Amino acid sequence: MGRGGSIVNGKAKDLIDGSVIPKTFKGQEKIDSADVTSRSVQYLLQRRHKLSLHDPESFEQFELSSDLVEDSAGYLKEGEGLSLQSFDVIITNVELPKNVYLEVTYAESITKGDTTSSVLKDATLETGPCRKGSIIHQDW
Repeated sequence: MGRGGSIVNGKAKDLIDGSVIPKTFKGQEKIDSADVTSRSVQYLLQRRHKLSLHDPESFEQFELSSDLVEDSAGYLKEGEGLSLQSFDVIITNVELPKNVYLEVTYAESITKGDTTSSVLKDATLETGPCRKGSIIHQDW
């Protein structure tokens, strides 16, 4: 013995500013889908707080604020492929590669007794960031 139509409670995310808004919809209500497009670009380099990107289809070079990728920009290598999602003409998301192979340029040396338990040491990557990693045994 239900009274009235069904309702659905959900959350909607604003694609421009990223805010999440709680929404209540009636069962018969229709929602328009957002016109989000995706395109592949190539990472060139980072200058200050801007990423220089290259579109391989149109050969256009453009800059994008590094705020969209936050701290992940330190893991990007020159020539790496990225995917940009945009709503209207505003880029709303940067999809980074799932796996990135980077060379460790410097790692702290191990000391006697470090191998008995799992010890994390500082390691500097070829792209610059310093992260904690498991110890690396060097035989040279």
